[in-house]
Amino acid sequence: MDLKTTIAVLSRKDTIEKAQSWSNKTPVLPTELYIVLENGLKNSETYSKTCQQYLTVLKGLSSFRDIDRKIYWYLWKLMLYLEQYQGIVECKSYSLYGQKLQKSVIRRGEFVIYVPGLSEDRPSLRVRDKVDITPVNDMQQVVGEIQYVGRDYISVSVDNRLAQKFTPEQLYNISFRWSDWEMSNLNFVLDKMEQFNLMRMVFPIGREYNNQKIEKLSWVNKTIEDNPEQQQAIINILSKNSKPDPYILFGPPGTGKTSTLIEAILQIYKRDSSTRVLICTPSNSAADEIALKLLRHTPEVIPENALYRLYSASRSIDDVHDSIKGASNLASDEAVFLAKSVFLTKKIVIVTLSTAMRVYNYELKENHFSYLFIDEAGQASEPQTLIPLLTMCGNKVQLNDYIRGQVIIAGDPKQLGPCCHSRLAEPILSKSMLERLMSWGPYKHSETGYDPNYVTKLVKNYRCHPAILHIPNKLFYDGELVACGGSHTRRAADWFYLPKKNFPVIFHAVKGDEMREKYSPSVYNPAEVRIIVNYVKKLIGSNLGGRVVEKSEIGILTPYKLQKAKIVEALEANGIKDLPVGTVEIFQGQEKDIIIISTVRSVLYRGTGGKIHIGFLSNPKRFNVAVTRAKALLIVVGNPMILEHDDCWREFMQYCLENEAWYGPKHLLDRFVSHSEIVKLLSKKHHVTPRWDPNANLRVVEDATSARHYNFNDQERDERRRRIPVGWVENNSEDHSSEETAESQRSQDTLKSREELDYWPEFFDLEESDEEDNDCLEKEENYSSPKNEGNERASNESGGKFENDKIFEKLRKRMEALEISLSSSSNSLG
Repeated sequence: MDLKTTIAVLSRKDTIEKAQSWSNKTPVLPTELYIVLENGLKNSETYSKTCQQYLTVLKGLSSFRDIDRKIYWYLWKLMLYLEQYQGIVECKSYSLYGQKLQKSVIRRGEFVIYVPGLSEDRPSLRVRDKVDITPVNDMQQVVGEIQYVGRDYISVSVDNRLAQKFTPEQLYNISFRWSDWEMSNLNFVLDKMEQFNLMRMVFPIGREYNNQKIEKLSWVNKTIEDNPEQQQAIINILSKNSKPDPYILFGPPGTGKTSTLIEAILQIYKRDSSTRVLICTPSNSAADEIALKLLRHTPEVIPENALYRLYSASRSIDDVHDSIKGASNLASDEAVFLAKSVFLTKKIVIVTLSTAMRVYNYELKENHFSYLFIDEAGQASEPQTLIPLLTMCGNKVQLNDYIRGQVIIAGDPKQLGPCCHSRLAEPILSKSMLERLMSWGPYKHSETGYDPNYVTKLVKNYRCHPAILHIPNKLFYDGELVACGGSHTRRAADWFYLPKKNFPVIFHAVKGDEMREKYSPSVYNPAEVRIIVNYVKKLIGSNLGGRVVEKSEIGILTPYKLQKAKIVEALEANGIKDLPVGTVEIFQGQEKDIIIISTVRSVLYRGTGGKIHIGFLSNPKRFNVAVTRAKALLIVVGNPMILEHDDCWREFMQYCLENEAWYGPKHLLDRFVSHSEIVKLLSKKHHVTPRWDPNANLRVVEDATSARHYNFNDQERDERRRRIPVGWVENNSEDHSSEETAESQRSQDTLKSREELDYWPEFFDLEESDEEDNDCLEKEENYSSPKNEGNERASNESGGKFENDKIFEKLRKRMEALEISLSSSSNSLG
């Protein structure tokens, strides 16, 4: 029985409907699936027939690609359950034992808890998540709610039971709850698919074009007059040529995708101000960007009260741009959800995909929204994209009816896709609906290109210097992109430290040790940190293109969150604060004049079939996102002996060599890497440095900025203070005398010869022996589990007994070992 047939059999068995609850306050999981997962996908003579079928399916997911209507519902249900299971496993692994709590000195009535690894999103926590707090030697559990997330601690509110019994010396066991709100919504949408005939939308069959004629348009954004692809997309959106099927706007980096959507929305409103538009994005930042750009056209094109930015209840008003607050439900300290009668007056509604469930709950008519725009759709999983599609169906649509409005899906399938926790589900769940549709039916690319009635690909790139654009254009976009950037892209063409003038790309070859801190699966590279700080110091305050370089114009990208933390730490030690540093996932959708990339890797891995790879750095989409964030200057720091084992990075390095845009040894790519060298790199282990103990009772130093997020009760403030905004007021009388001195020093640094770059010691270490480092290496099998140590410590200190689920512990250990040895294979969220 093949894999698809097995899935179909499982679907007919209806096992999901008969599933039993397996974890407190989470959606149910099929018992047989749970058994197989707990046993680590190992076969067992005790398995039932259904368990055997689940085992077959799970082992075959990595090669499964062909999703069809018959198994669609069940397959996505299975993916969601795998994601749910992995989320709960991860939360359990981050439990803390024998911890002391502190009363917050800033946030009255709250307690702060030290959470090691929080800066690396281990665990990934957010406001309103629940935390279980259990005193040692006392099984009376208290549930806390997170009110603030700091760099290495959380502040939680608890009920009076804990507050009354609290003593500074009491020890507590802390466990984190997996948030299942979005998962519940996704399961709900899947269950509604048949009722609302969403299959017609997710498996388009094509039809005759509407060919509605559109009168000549007067463009709001005059630059569109010179861009035929943008004009084509807007006209086809207005004419609804593809309806009832979605229309796809394929927007490679810097091609004006969002500007095209904004123009389309403005033209819709200009033609008929009674038209209602729903705009959805996977993230708040993307939704806010659209809101800000639309608000620039109020009241000239859109009345001020026509636009509505709807936030979830967990969104903090401090994270909302001042220009958006008045047009949102966060105009006050807390989210306020409009009555239906008021909501119906809003013409343009902007929400995230998950918050679109709020819109669905208004029970609108199926023709309420005439248009649905889903921007950055390549970053959303297919189940997430279904939420606004369900909203477009209304509440009482009859079977076999279609969505009445026009759906526009915009994004780039060549960039990073949806985040996924489960490695089992990743091959399917990490593929967006946008990516799947573009290989389906009328959306396929043919010898003559895309059918413009269904797809428009934007090709004019306004972001990047031609030298920066060349490689991603060649590797991902069939060489069709045209560099059309203005003078801002040539700003760094004559920078003093460029190896080659008028070629603002640098590959900086360096050998560095890839290191890991104890209890952390993430890695960092100190040599690369030093080089990056040096570049930043030379850039800030220098004159590029007639303007002084500001911190905000520089972005530093790295695939690893521990490297990010080390870079931030080193920059701050040099007096450089608030410079944007983040992972590739964080920077997706953003751009900076100057981008510096730290690749970190100095270790090779051998995958299935013996193929050598460099971990999740070898993801082509991650490479594409990283190198296309830069407008005027791109600097990549990395080890060429490692990077040459990836096709994309090798192509990039060869390009830099050919154009003399290279610092460091240049001979490595010109020769065959010997078998002994490969063996050496494969056998190389991480240096392990001491770090925090996850169960150490460290004193928390609270962030001063946490006061901004504190909602004081009005009755506890006097009348005069009620008129003062809650939060910090900028000091208008700061002493700027030191800035002139700093500017003078930066100018002197800029005058130093760039030759000092060539004489950094790291440049000449690439082929030195690592024998001297052998004594520093710690074998991965000696990795100490924080949870095990915490169990032992809590048990020894308190004499308490903890339940030990042997199957779960066995699975957790295996996953930890896999995470350490192949940490770079994991997807986003670090």
